[in-house]
Parts: sequence; structure tokens; C-alpha cells
Amino acid sequence: MIFNCQKLASTRLEEIRKDITDRLSLGVVQIGEDSVSSVFINEKRKAAEKLGINFNHYQFSEDISLKILREKMKKFTDEGIIIQLPIKGRLETQKALNLIPFEKDVDVLSEKSLGKFYTGRLDILPPVVWAVDQVLKANRIDIAKKHLVVVGPGRLVGKPTALYAAKRKATVSVVGKSSPNKEKVIKMADVVVTGVGKPKIITGNMIKKGAVVIDAGTSKIDGVLTGDVDTESVKEKALVTPVPGGVGPLTVVGLLNNLVRNAQS
Repeated sequence: MIFNCQKLASTRLEEIRKDITDRLSLGVVQIGEDSVSSVFINEKRKAAEKLGINFNHYQFSEDISLKILREKMKKFTDEGIIIQLPIKGRLETQKALNLIPFEKDVDVLSEKSLGKFYTGRLDILPPVVWAVDQVLKANRIDIAKKHLVVVGPGRLVGKPTALYAAKRKATVSVVGKSSPNKEKVIKMADVVVTGVGKPKIITGNMIKKGAVVIDAGTSKIDGVLTGDVDTESVKEKALVTPVPGGVGPLTVVGLLNNLVRNAQS
């Protein structure tokens, strides 16, 4: 079964609209060119504009230095700032992300924001985690005492999702590129969350019947956006979110939800 998240994303977006009392702004910093990033930035722009949120796109070349980026970002007065990943060029990703002031970090990617999230002292969720949480709630799935497997230990999906699941008393396994018996581990999962960014690496024969598969991975094949999951083979055995039309739209809504909540605090 395919669970398309577009309707859920639209519903949550309208709920957020009711909480907006002031004029808000979102600034997206892009360093270098990346076709998938450009798709996501456009989705953020469209969702922000639907809510009447001012949207600014700041694009810099790959050879920008950390010092110059720091000076540029000091001039941004937006309510929320994100640095679109991946960062192209020579900049160290975490050092760049740490330039975002805590109160403006709606993507929860600076070390200060992550530290508060990891220790349970943050009032918002990383947008992808919020999206995963919304998919589970919409399908009335309680992950407590279930086996949740995260495929890919990355900063955007894997690490925060694993922590989220552990806090909700799931049994959590994280599968990386060098993990032994990867297919066997995935086959045991009640819930699979994947964010690798490699097309169709998760197939139906790797999933047990009745599982839930949340695809947060994105890449392109011949210019077409695709996910980590071979949806056609998996949908016969499990509930699966597609790409496009799955976690992506919900993640954008989660970002805007964080923007609104930060403005209220």
C-alpha cells in the first residue's frame, strides 16, 4: 500500500496557518549548485508563499570562505535561516551550520540545536523527524516495543530518527554501508526509515510482510526524482511512502512549523 503524504501535508499546512500572527520570513542559503537541492528549495518557497511567509534565497559560489559566509549571514534578519544541504565546495559542513544562530535554526542542524535535541531540551523536532512522526501518527502506529531500522546514519535522517525512535522505546538498529548482514537486519524490521540517497536500494524481498517503510532518501535518475525504495515491489508487502509525494512535502511543513513555533517562543 502506498501512503501519499500530499494530503496530510496540506492539512498540516492549513493548521499551521492558524498559528501565524505576525509577518514571518525564511531565508535559505545555498552554496554551490545541486539539482536535487534546487527542487527542495523551490518546494520550500511554494509552501512559504502559501502561508504568506516571506522567502529569501541566498546563493553563493562553491569557493566562498567560512569567514565571508559568516559576514554575509550576519546581515540576514530573517526569522528563520537554513543552509541547504549538501554544501558544495571546500567548506566543512558542520562549521557552516554552526553559523546559524540558535534562535533562527529551524532545521535543527547547528551543534547547539542538536545538543538540545539529543538531551531532550528542544521544543521542536528536526523537520524530517517531524515528518516521520506525522506518518506514524496518521497511520496509528505506535513504535514502542517495535523494531525500527534506520538505513543510513546521516545527519539529516538517520541520526535524529534513531534518537527519536529510541526515546519512544522502540528497538533501534542503524544500518550503514559497512554494516554486516544488512539485508537480514532490514528484513526483521517492523518499521524501516531510509535516508541514503541511492535509488531503489530497498526492494520488496528485503521487507517483511506488514512492515512500514518510510522513504526519506532522494536522488535523480535521468532527471527524475526517486527514492531509496523500489516502491512497486515494496507496496505489495508493506505500507510505503513514495518519492516524490512522500516525506518530502511533510518535511517542508515541519520546517515551517518550526519557524512559526520559534517565533511564538
